[in-house]
Amino acid sequence: DDEDNFRSVVETADSGFVAIGYHSPVANAQRTMIAVRFDKTGAVVWSRLYPTIETTVCKAIVPGNGGGYVIAGSILNSINGPEGLLFKIDDQGDVLWSNAYAPDMLFNDAVRVNENVLAFVLGLRIGLGL
Repeated sequence: DDEDNFRSVVETADSGFVAIGYHSPVANAQRTMIAVRFDKTGAVVWSRLYPTIETTVCKAIVPGNGGGYVIAGSILNSINGPEGLLFKIDDQGDVLWSNAYAPDMLFNDAVRVNENVLAFVLGLRIGLGL
């Protein structure tokens, strides 16, 4: 059975919302980023998967400047170690841009400080060498 796990939600201008997280076609399989747009009654408007060759998880979403949404997440099993991932989608869920960041630079949350500034909360995974 499919598994969808949502990590963050943001209200849309028309009182609907966009939820983001990950999708897995079966339990414990590779995870793919997912975003689902709901209207104000809770009906699904669109659902998008953002597949990559690695396991990826969306962790936070905030309204983007000029519309759309900025999503923060992680590429979990990159060859170089876990990496942070930011991407922007438009109001229909289509990707406008995306960037991966240095290994072990993981985004755990995002906050809109004001209309011009987004702040991202980083989490660092450190190996203990055990």
